[in-house]
Order: sequence, then structure tokens, then C-alpha cells
Amino acid sequence: MKVKKAMLAVVLGTIAAAALTSCGKKTEVGGDNTIQIRVYKAGYGITWLEKMIEKYEAAFPDKKVKIEEASANMPTKAKQEIMTPKTNQIDLYFTSNADLQTLIGKSQSVLRTDKKVLLEELSSILDSKAIGSDGREESQTIRERLFAGYEDSSTYQGLVEKWRGNVYKLPWADAVTGLFMNRSILEKYNIEVPLTSNELINAIKTIKTHTAADGIYPYSWAGGNASGYWSYLYETWFAQYSSATSFNNFMKCQPESGTIRDKGYQVYEDVGIKKSLEAMVELLDFDYSPDGSAQLDHMEAQDDFLSGKSAFMVDGDWLLNEMKGQDFDKAKNVEMLRTPILSSIGTDNGLTEEQLHNLVKAIDEKKDESEIKAIVPAATDQVIAKVKEARSIHDCLGASHDLIIPEYADAKEAAKHFVRFMYSNEGCRLFRNNAYANLPLKYDVQEGDTNTNFQKSIDNVYDFEKVNMITGEGCPNDIRAASSMRLFNVPTWVHPTTFYTIMLDKAEDKKLNADYIFTKEKEYMTSNWSTYMSFIY
Repeated sequence: MKVKKAMLAVVLGTIAAAALTSCGKKTEVGGDNTIQIRVYKAGYGITWLEKMIEKYEAAFPDKKVKIEEASANMPTKAKQEIMTPKTNQIDLYFTSNADLQTLIGKSQSVLRTDKKVLLEELSSILDSKAIGSDGREESQTIRERLFAGYEDSSTYQGLVEKWRGNVYKLPWADAVTGLFMNRSILEKYNIEVPLTSNELINAIKTIKTHTAADGIYPYSWAGGNASGYWSYLYETWFAQYSSATSFNNFMKCQPESGTIRDKGYQVYEDVGIKKSLEAMVELLDFDYSPDGSAQLDHMEAQDDFLSGKSAFMVDGDWLLNEMKGQDFDKAKNVEMLRTPILSSIGTDNGLTEEQLHNLVKAIDEKKDESEIKAIVPAATDQVIAKVKEARSIHDCLGASHDLIIPEYADAKEAAKHFVRFMYSNEGCRLFRNNAYANLPLKYDVQEGDTNTNFQKSIDNVYDFEKVNMITGEGCPNDIRAASSMRLFNVPTWVHPTTFYTIMLDKAEDKKLNADYIFTKEKEYMTSNWSTYMSFIY
């Protein structure tokens, strides 16, 4: 009888293992202290994570971390897996655009309860202190070190009211985006690094006068698959003019008064949209980029830029890591700029272009208030404060580089511990030295860390007491995702092809100007708002 029972146990165990295999899942379950990970593999690669794991396991030998998969299709796979809690064994996902709208919205139907959701609440990580490989906690909480804007973007403000205010995702990269330059080309033509949008446009026009002779163009761009990169510049100028808060409210469709449902369309009346488009329309022209740019993918355009065929490119901090396999030395003259200040900020606040230039220069040099006023007497306290904030704004994709943990994960506490290490000063430096970019937290660079001109230029973007992040992705309140609403929605120039459309229109000598785009988009959103809201309410 005992033998029969033993044989039955073996058979049942075999059936259980086969059941797991038949579902397409691994048969090995990690347990409480084995953190099983899937990671989105894109521009940053995964070397940074492998190094992070190596250091972590050496420091905490009772815990193990295993990368089960790294792939470009992780966002889709993560969502599918998380919604199958009976078979999913993954404890930690590094994904992109986690789609909280779906994961939170469908939690009750998947779990058959309204008392919890599919994702683990992560505010305890923000309230904790990062932990180094020596096991010691750092002096500040992670929340205190996180760049401004990320707490808001990480907080669920979606359609399921019960769970609003909770944190279900955290960033695993800052993914800062903006304008890059080839300093050697600017020096070749005696062009100073532009501090204002007018100076940038003048630099572009100057370089264009030499294109026929030298074969060097003002900028590169990827019309084939990444014309949306131009939005990084547009968004920053919009936020500079109207404020980071106003831009983020635009993304949330949150009007100054009234409800989103009734008055949300009013965010499209923000004059910052028009002001930033004015600069974009003047800047965008097919003649300013190498022949064939409209058909290039981002890798081809980046290669043009790194090869010295152009002076500028709007891109992200993943540029160096993404291209290093071709020729790392190509990037030696490439640096990121602090986005030039929109010149209309000066004009609309009583400053000349020269005065705005001097004000920006003084802020960059960290002059105090009295020194700034001596340099630019026309600048009021209010104007100085505005330009200071504008200078500290950076656009990024970090709010859509999501770190999430399933609520039911068996090693979720160990996963949280690993994230605390990743967010430590030591972890930030590992990311810096292997992804050539930054996590969105304050940390100290040490001797021996990667410190190329490229990396130092990115550091310079963060060199403010308060770093203000804005983003055109990862909107936390679900409104845009649920209603399929983009930054621009008029059918003739739906985002992200808006900027391609501006170029195409100018190439055909039409009349597509900033005022026309602003007015038509405003009218379209006002008349179609109830239709968008019908998808939600």
C-alpha cells in the first residue's frame, strides 16, 4: 500500500509538471529568494542589468536573480503573462508602457475579487532607503532622491477610482531626450552653442550655406520610423513656455477648472502649443537634412549624425549605447545640449534676444540673483524664476520605462530588495557605466566612472537643484490611452507624423503654419471631445 501511494505521488508530480510545460511556462519555480526577471531589450541593452545582478548576488548570497528572457516584444508579453496568475512565474518585469489601464482595469475580472489588483503596490520602495552592496542603507529615502515629476507619473490616477493614489510602477531609466550636437562642426563654422531657439535656427541656416561645398547638413532625422523624435523638442518648448505643470496637465487633459469629461478639451487652448509650433515650423525643412532622410530608420539617421554628416539631431540618451557596436569612437564629438530656451519666452516677457541669451548664460553659470540682475537689469524676479524653471526642464521617456512586480509573485519581497539596490548610488553608477545613461535619481559620480564628453553633457542636463521632468508618454490617468487620443489628432497630421507633415507641406510650398495647426487642432478637439469621452464614461 505504501509503495502504491509513493508511485501515485510520482505520477501526480509528473502530471503537474507536464501541466506547467503545456502552458508554455518553465517547470522550475524560483521560490521566495530567486527573483525571476523579464526585461525589455532596446537601446540600453541588458549589460547594465547583468552587471547589477552580478554585484547584487555577490553582496547578498542568500538571493538569486535570473533573467528568464530579454526581448524587444516584452511589453506585449508582460501584459499577457501578468493576466495569467495561475501560470506566471515572473517576479519582476523591466518593460515599456506597462498599460496600467488594462492591468488595473481587468484585475477584478481576472482575480475574481475587488480587494486587490494584479500589480504589487510599490510606494514602500519610494519610502525606503536604497541599500548598497555593503548592506547599509543610504541617508535619504528613494522618494527624496527621485527627480521631480516621477512621483506623479508613477502614481496611478486612472479610471478605477478605488486604486487611485497607489504606486504600481517605477522607472528603470530616465531616458532623457532632446537635442544633440556635434561640437566639431559648430567649431568648424565658428558657431556658439545655441542658448535660445532663435540661435539654434540661425545656426541651422548658417550650416546650410556651407552644405553644397562641404556636404555637411544642419541636422539628421529618421523619417522612416522615428519622425516622432521631433516631439521631444516640441514638448520641451511647450513646457518651457507654459510651465512643466501646465504641460503635464495637458497630457492628463486636466483643465484649469471643471472636469476632464466636460472641459478637458480646453487644454488644447494653451498658447504654449502655438508658441512651440512657431519655432518647430521654422526649423523643419527637408533641405536641412541629408538626402533620403525621410526614408531612413533611426539607426541609419544616427549613423549619419555620428559620422559627421550633420551638426544636430533630436534623439535620446540611448544613442551612444545603441550605436557603440558600430564604432564607439564616432561619438567622441557628440554631446547633448540643454534644450535652447524658446525665444518667445523672452519676447513675451519684455526681453530682447540678447538679454534672454545673457540671462540663460548667467543661469547656466549659477550666478546668484543679484549678479543676474546686474547682468540683465530688465529681468524681473518673475522672469528669472520662469527662465530658471524652463532651463531645468527635460523631456524623457522614463515614465514609460516601467518596472512592475506582479502582486502574486512568490519572490516579490526579494524583488523589492533588488530594486532598492538598483536605486542605490552604487546601482546608479552601474547603470551609468554600462548603459551610458542615468537612472532618474540623484547620485554621486566617482573616480573611474564613465566620464566621456557625451556622459558629462547628459549630467549637465540634470545640474539643477530641482530637475523637472516632462513626458509625452506614460500618462498616468488613462484618458489618452482609453480614448486613443494623441498629442495631435487632426487626421491630416496625427502624432507622431505631425512633424513629417510640416516638412512635407513646406516642401510643397503650402501654407501649413503654427497658427493654422493650433487653430485646427483646437477646433477638432472641441468638436470631438464628447466622442473621445464616450469611450470612457
